[in-house]
Amino acid sequence: LSACASVAPLDLDFAFLFKLCAPRRKLLPRRRERQAQPGSADVPRKIEVLVQSAVDLPVRGGDGAKPLHPFVEVSFQGQTMATELKGGPNPMWNQMLHLELSAPGGDWSQKALINLHDELTFNVFDKVKTAEADARESNVRTLRDERRWLGGFSLPFATLYRNGKVEGAFPLVMPPLLLGYKKDEQSKSSGLVPNSALSLFITVEPALPPVKDTERERSSTRNAKMQEFSKGWLKSVRMSLLREQRARHLLAFAPTADGERMLLCSFVRPQPPPSALGSKMSEIARFVSLIPSLDDSVLGASLDVWNTTESFLELCAGDTEEHALLLCNCFKAMGKSAFVVLGDGVPEGRTAYVLTKDLLKKETTLWNASTGKSYSTELLHCPLTSVGLVFDDTNIWANVQPYDEPHLIDWHFDDARNWRPFFGGRGGFEEPDEMENVQAAELRYRTTSDEYRANIERDVEERVKQAFEDARGHRTTDWNRAVGAKLKPLLRRFEEHESGVRPLTAAEHDAALLQVSKSSRLVGFPINLTYTDVQPILDKVMHTNLWQADGPKIQFAIATYVHAYPNDVCSVWVYIVAVEDLRAGSATTRTVE
Repeated sequence: LSACASVAPLDLDFAFLFKLCAPRRKLLPRRRERQAQPGSADVPRKIEVLVQSAVDLPVRGGDGAKPLHPFVEVSFQGQTMATELKGGPNPMWNQMLHLELSAPGGDWSQKALINLHDELTFNVFDKVKTAEADARESNVRTLRDERRWLGGFSLPFATLYRNGKVEGAFPLVMPPLLLGYKKDEQSKSSGLVPNSALSLFITVEPALPPVKDTERERSSTRNAKMQEFSKGWLKSVRMSLLREQRARHLLAFAPTADGERMLLCSFVRPQPPPSALGSKMSEIARFVSLIPSLDDSVLGASLDVWNTTESFLELCAGDTEEHALLLCNCFKAMGKSAFVVLGDGVPEGRTAYVLTKDLLKKETTLWNASTGKSYSTELLHCPLTSVGLVFDDTNIWANVQPYDEPHLIDWHFDDARNWRPFFGGRGGFEEPDEMENVQAAELRYRTTSDEYRANIERDVEERVKQAFEDARGHRTTDWNRAVGAKLKPLLRRFEEHESGVRPLTAAEHDAALLQVSKSSRLVGFPINLTYTDVQPILDKVMHTNLWQADGPKIQFAIATYVHAYPNDVCSVWVYIVAVEDLRAGSATTRTVE
C-alpha cells in the first residue's frame, strides 16, 4: 500500500448540474440570445411587443365611480393590436403582441431601414360600458362601449433599429388634465395628473443586423494630435468598466455638418436666450422643447451630425443633441452652472440631457431639452437610465463609476475615482491655451407674426371639427359654442402652467367649468403639440377616439389656442370635450364589464 501513488481528492463543481435541473419559472422566462439575420423579403419579420404592466394610471372621478378597466393599443404601419382588459390603476398584462414589419419597397438595406420614418404608437384606454334607459320605454336599454383615452406615446422605428431592442418603463405623454378622471389616492405625483408609465420590452424577430456607419467622418488635420489621443482615452475608459457597462454612450469628438470632427467642448458657450422670454429656467426650457425634433436621417445624413445652435434655429428642427446644446448655452448665459450629459433614455435610446447645479441650494437637476421636463438627480425612476459622460466648454468627464442610473451617481466631477477627465488629471491631454469653438457669440431671434399664429389657430380648429364630423359619419355632430368659449381661457392658462410662469390648480380649472358641470357630464382633455403641420395634430386628436362618444343628447365642444414663441416656434393647444346633457330626459346608468 505504501507503494501506491497518493491521489489528490477531485475538486468537482456540480453547480452546472443544479442549473440544468432547476425548474424554469414561467413568470420570469430567460430571454435567449438571438442570431441576427440579414434583411430579406424571404424572411418575414415581426415587431414583438411584450406589454408587461402600467403604474399610476388615473382613476375615474366622481362619487360612486366604477373601477378602471384599462387596456393598451399598439399601432404600426396601419396595423393595430390590443391587450386584454385589466383592472385598477396598476394593471399587469405580461402579454405579447406581434406586428408585421414591412420594408419600404421591399428594400431591407440599412439605408432604407434608417430612413423608415414609421412609428410604434402606444395608447392606453379605459373601457366603459354605458347602459341607456328611456323612462318612456322601461323594457328598452341601449348598451354602448366607450374607449376613453388616458395617455400614450410614440417610439420611432429608427430608435428600435439602432438599438436592436428597447425596454424599460416608458412615461406616458398625458394631457395636463383629464376631465372625468383623477389621481389615485396612492399616487405620489405632485402634478394635476399622475406619473403614469408603461413597462415594455420591444424587439424585432428575427433580429436585424446591428447598424454600422456606412460613411466615415472626413479625415481632418485640425486637432489631429488631440483626435489621436481621444481614441486611446476612450479605449482606456471602456476597459476600466465592467463588461456590461462598456456600451455606455462615450465619445470625445462629433462630426459637424461640413464633415469636420470637433471636440465636444467646442459646441458649448454662453448664448443669451430670446429677450422676449422671461428669466425663469422653465420658460427657456419650454421654448427649446417646442422646437420640432427631427432625426438626422430625415435630412439624409448617415452619421449623427451635430449642428450649431445657429443652424438649429434656422432649420427650426434637430435631434436631442441640438436641443441640449441650445438649452445648456442659454443657461450658461444666465449665469447657471450647466453641462451636457450623454447617455441612454426611454423612449429615445441614445440621448442628450442638460445638467444644472445650484450650489446654494445644493440641488442637481437633469433637464430633458426635447420635452422641457426637469428631474432631480435623486429621483429613482428618471427617463435618463444611463449616464456615459458629461461635458461643458472646459472639459469632458467620462463616468467610470459602477453605476449607470443618475440617482446612484456621485456628481462631483473632481473625484478621479468616479470621473475620468479628458484634460488634466492622471493621463489626461494637456489643456490648450485657447479652446476652439464652433458656436456664434450671439444668436438671432425673430418675432413670430400674430397673423401667422392666428392662421394656424383657425386652420387647426376647422380641420379638427371636419375630421370629427367625417369620422362620425351619419351621426349628428352638434358643437356647443358656449362650452367652447369657457375652454378657451383655460388653454392660455395651461401654456402658462407648462412654461412655469403661473401654475394652474385643479380648483381654478374646475371653477371655470362649474356651471357647465352642474348640468352636464364632461369627458375630454386638452392636447398640446408643437406646430409642424396640421396632420400630426389631427392624428393625435383622432387617436383618442373621443369622436366615438354617443348618447341621446351628446354634444361636443372645442377650443384652440396657439402661443407663439420666437422664430415661428408655436405651441398648439386643442381642448376637445364630449358634453352629455344630464337634463336630456333619459336616465343613463353606467356599469363596467
